[in-house]
Amino acid sequence: MHAASRLLGEASPSTRSLLGLAVAWVPTFLLFAPALDYPFVSLDDVHAVVTNPGIRSLSLDGLRHLFLEDRHEMRYFPLTYLSFAVDHHFFGLEPRGYHRTNLWLHLANTGLVFGLFTALTRDRLAATVGALAFGIHPLNVESVAWVTSRKNVLFLFFFLLSIAAYLRHVRGREEPDGRLGPWMWASVGLYAASCLSKTAGITLPALLVLIDYWRRPVGLGGLLAFLRASVPDKLAFGVALVFVQAASIHFSQPNPFATTYAFGPLEWAVIGFHNVAFYVMKALVPLELGVFYPLPEPGALPASFFVLASAGVGLVALTVYAFASGRRTLFFGLAWYGATILPLCVFAAWFSDIPILAADRYVYQSLIGLCLLLGVGLSEAIGRAGALRLPLVLAAVVGFGALLLVAAEVRSHWRSGTALYEALLENHPTDEFYYRLAAEHMASGRKEAAFQAMRDAEAAPRQIFFLDLCAHQLRLADIHRQMGNPGRAAQFVEQAIDSTPNFFEPIDARTPFAYLVLEDLYERAGDRDAARRASERGRESRVDPAHYVAANWLRLAPDASRRMLEARRTEAPEEGLAWFYLGVMASFDGDEERARELLRAASERGFPPAAPKATPGGE
Repeated sequence: MHAASRLLGEASPSTRSLLGLAVAWVPTFLLFAPALDYPFVSLDDVHAVVTNPGIRSLSLDGLRHLFLEDRHEMRYFPLTYLSFAVDHHFFGLEPRGYHRTNLWLHLANTGLVFGLFTALTRDRLAATVGALAFGIHPLNVESVAWVTSRKNVLFLFFFLLSIAAYLRHVRGREEPDGRLGPWMWASVGLYAASCLSKTAGITLPALLVLIDYWRRPVGLGGLLAFLRASVPDKLAFGVALVFVQAASIHFSQPNPFATTYAFGPLEWAVIGFHNVAFYVMKALVPLELGVFYPLPEPGALPASFFVLASAGVGLVALTVYAFASGRRTLFFGLAWYGATILPLCVFAAWFSDIPILAADRYVYQSLIGLCLLLGVGLSEAIGRAGALRLPLVLAAVVGFGALLLVAAEVRSHWRSGTALYEALLENHPTDEFYYRLAAEHMASGRKEAAFQAMRDAEAAPRQIFFLDLCAHQLRLADIHRQMGNPGRAAQFVEQAIDSTPNFFEPIDARTPFAYLVLEDLYERAGDRDAARRASERGRESRVDPAHYVAANWLRLAPDASRRMLEARRTEAPEEGLAWFYLGVMASFDGDEERARELLRAASERGFPPAAPKATPGGE
């Protein structure tokens, strides 16, 4: 345990701590500094920040909205969105400010990990190695370089502060005159803040019991007595837990991306134990990483699942063995990992309507247990190496250098949406990310690349879920239209119409213009029956005063839409619909005088037929 002192000489404890922090912080900062210049990416950043009206104000009304009214997210993360609101107050929609906040939070978390490891082990070399591994590990890149993953760095910040307050509480409790009840309640309050940033924070009370075990290890025979002593004061955290869970249930929204995965109980068990070992494997060999790893299609699970599931069972058995044999460090590290990763290992079974097997960001807090094992193991190995100490230190430096290079490569994937989706598709080819790549290419004017990505999407395994939204479907429909495939474009438009309303898009896309587009596409595809049905549905539809579909489609395909509307106005000059939407287009173009003329002509022809009730949402 004194290897750090031997390596660092006779420096004071505070000097050794500062040196250890510097060793952990400097490479971490250098790794993520380039991300400060990265843009928002279309993978949720647009939804969470760019187009999120709920983060525009820090007034009392704005705060009430974030905590009591916001329906912008499937889960309840009010403190995460409050942090975005603070960023917006200072930086507007300049991405650098949001990236800077993520980086500072990750650096703070790295420092708190160092402090936790120092408090537990009294070994600053172990703390330095563990904190450095946490700071630069490639699995943690996604949590820092992706603005939307703010909830990860924020929840862990409060999570680790809560542990620090608890450690202060128990130190005071051991003093004869120590009255430090406020530290316990501070820990409870910080726990609530962690859960309000991301619900993954709920596992903290179990870790506090684990910390009590670290301070006073017990064997199997003393387990019940230990639990009777340790658990009661953790019940105070139940107050925060009940509140957060009640709020989460109240504010959570139905999932609009529902997909049925009909696995049986045995298959779900295999998937869960697979994930226990999967994250450890990725931590040890951080290659072929991904924002998410898709569930396999129902049916016979791949053989690799059974192999990793067996390894997962082995890890659980090793944890039990470490406890029974009194190997405190091994048990603590594995138990920390297991207690925090278990809810996410069964995530796919709990939320089986989302086809996500695993995701790198899920291991952000769990990696701490594995980093502790690495730090203590390396420190003890160096302390016992004798003449081999220098080669061992050099090997460790090379290993961390390799880890840093891999992390830098993963970080570079976030420099743009195109780079991100191309990197993901190298390892996980699914229609979801081919479609996203196509939209990125088209937005950048790379039409042929967009067409190729669309063809690849049509041939790839179907894992689409986040694209099942009206705006995305219309973008893909427009690419198919430009590819000369009006029939496929019509299918996407029809899916876009039928996808609304949902809580992401609380609008009704069943508007006359939507069906006019659909009718035109089916006519071009030669499907007259489908065109007739679209026309009939259009006559029965109403106008959406927010013009959501018009705004999306007319801005995506202005030239084609203008030609279609002009042709419609020539064919049916007494029909007000074409006049109306040409007026909308003129308004988009900034020609207000022409817009007024066209809208007046539409009104004279009876369109819109009535003033409908306002619909929430839209552009």
